[in-house]
Amino acid sequence: MKRSKTPHAMDAVEGLVECGEDCIMRHNGNCENCGLSWKDHVGHRCRNGGRGTWLVFSSPQEVEVTIDKNKDRLPFGNKRLLCQGNCILSPDSRVFILICIIIIVPVSFFVYNHSNLWIRLGAIFLTLGSILSGATAVLLDPGIEPAQNKPCPEAPQVPLRCGTELLKAGDEIVEFEGVQLVRKWCQTCGMLRPLRAAHCSDCDVCVNEFDHHCVIIGSCVGERTFRFFAMFLWFVTILAWYICIISVYTTTDILNKRKSGKRDKTFSKLLFGHIILIVFTSLIGICVIGFASYYCYLSGKGQTERENFKDDGEPNPFSKGSCVSNWCHRIAGDIPPSKIVASSEFTRLE
Repeated sequence: MKRSKTPHAMDAVEGLVECGEDCIMRHNGNCENCGLSWKDHVGHRCRNGGRGTWLVFSSPQEVEVTIDKNKDRLPFGNKRLLCQGNCILSPDSRVFILICIIIIVPVSFFVYNHSNLWIRLGAIFLTLGSILSGATAVLLDPGIEPAQNKPCPEAPQVPLRCGTELLKAGDEIVEFEGVQLVRKWCQTCGMLRPLRAAHCSDCDVCVNEFDHHCVIIGSCVGERTFRFFAMFLWFVTILAWYICIISVYTTTDILNKRKSGKRDKTFSKLLFGHIILIVFTSLIGICVIGFASYYCYLSGKGQTERENFKDDGEPNPFSKGSCVSNWCHRIAGDIPPSKIVASSEFTRLE
């Protein structure tokens, strides 16, 4: 490796532009490309873990230079676009496969051990509803605001406030429905975010009406997927209690046959299987019904989970008036068009 001596820190900073080397430093202090320690990288530019901070070394001291970390950043973060942008995957979307298995296995046992056709069809319908609504929430664009990677405007010399909130560099005050609100500048995406949008650190994108990043489905919940996520919760809740209640009835019937002396070789297996099914589905039903009810409440208020946590008791400027109007808008209203541009430049994410 070609090395040059830089006796001063400023020389090292200038070497950042002139030097052609691009070495990535590991956490143990050695370069990933050549294996040399930072002491041997005199005058070469080395990137610390790919996090946007370049370390330029000048013997015997280390000089840290911060550059624009958004350079060469893709507009859709670490999302993977499929089907020309019609489907989108997050880094942890594969966790939904495990959720599908957890749903399908007990339902399969339930359907296999029931002879009533209508009971079987009911379980199959609720299972399909759960999987399809969940898959839609995973694969649909949640409302991504493509990154613009613009430089951040300078902060005002006099600090500005909107109510109790102190504005940061790039923030703007706008008026919406007679209320002054703050549009925040996203340092990562390099843009002024729309109202109600927030940056998801897991997906590395800004999402309109950002609710939260759900670890259960492995994707963001935003303005375009809120209804499908709420439907997924309610389908799972109804399915769990449907199986639990019918399994209780079936277990009671099995025990009555035992008292009358009518039992066969599969009696113990059926009894044990239905008891496990009752315990499992009741636990799932108790856990999920709380979340499902909470999202009914959020839909009625016209809020997201993030906004509800920050609720200070002031009137919600985004409310449509009544709970019914908010419900109709949130669950049955038009889905905003996706801002993802299906072009070859962005459909291939490494």
